[in-house]
Amino acid sequence: MEEFVDIANGFINAGQYREAVFFANKTIEKYPDFSEAYEYRGIARFSLLEMDEAYADLSKAIELDPDNHKALSSRSSLLMYKERYEEAMSDCVLAIQQAPSNISYKNLQSELYLRKKDYEKCIDVANDILNFWQGEYDTFMFKAAALSSLKRHREAIDVYAILLNNFTHTEILYNNIAFEQIYTNEWEAAKKNFRAAIRLNPEFAYPWDNMGYVYYLEKNYDEALKLINNSILLDPSNSWAYKNRAIVYLATGKRDEARSDLYRANELGYSRVYDEEVNELLRTEFNEH
Repeated sequence: MEEFVDIANGFINAGQYREAVFFANKTIEKYPDFSEAYEYRGIARFSLLEMDEAYADLSKAIELDPDNHKALSSRSSLLMYKERYEEAMSDCVLAIQQAPSNISYKNLQSELYLRKKDYEKCIDVANDILNFWQGEYDTFMFKAAALSSLKRHREAIDVYAILLNNFTHTEILYNNIAFEQIYTNEWEAAKKNFRAAIRLNPEFAYPWDNMGYVYYLEKNYDEALKLINNSILLDPSNSWAYKNRAIVYLATGKRDEARSDLYRANELGYSRVYDEEVNELLRTEFNEH
């Protein structure tokens, strides 16, 4: 049955998920107690966003072989996607116990702590990984995001600088380091890096919005509004941009427009993703609770 793994891997790596499911089905018909067949079918179904079926398959794989750390890791990723973080962490810990040298499982744990907003633990796990392996791009990203959330912006900048010095420059990297520079009052450097992000990908909405916020801080409201409007045009689901446009409207006396944007930011989940700033603005500016 070893050749099953090679064939299933081949289908999944090629993005041929339906073919992987079909092949796994045939294998399960012949070998109904073969844990890895359920594992790979679960992975393929996860990739197809067939979440309930994927969860059932991965759970069956683990039932048949409790030491199947790949299935545990995959189920942990699926549970993280569904925001069931405690269950995801339990599976991840078991996977790490069975395969302690697997960097991807430790990375998953770091990301889970980040998603749970347990930022110190996210950093601790990331540091453990980086002490042994400096080539993990995702690990640096998780660590920087956790540092940012803890408002340790200078340290976050230092992490992003490592990435810029050692990895391919991307619009995400330029945007992220520039975002931190806003909070260290390096506004000219931030604008330079936001422009670099936009040059790499003009369709990437976030640097437009974030640079607009810098112009808001500089009280250049016309330029701020132009940039934020373009960000919303590129990504109408960006709750952060609606919040930023609302504060520009408040600064320019357009209170009805500001209230409308604050409501829209809330509808899009601003508080869940970021903080209570939008609700605080509604309370302080409009006496709404």
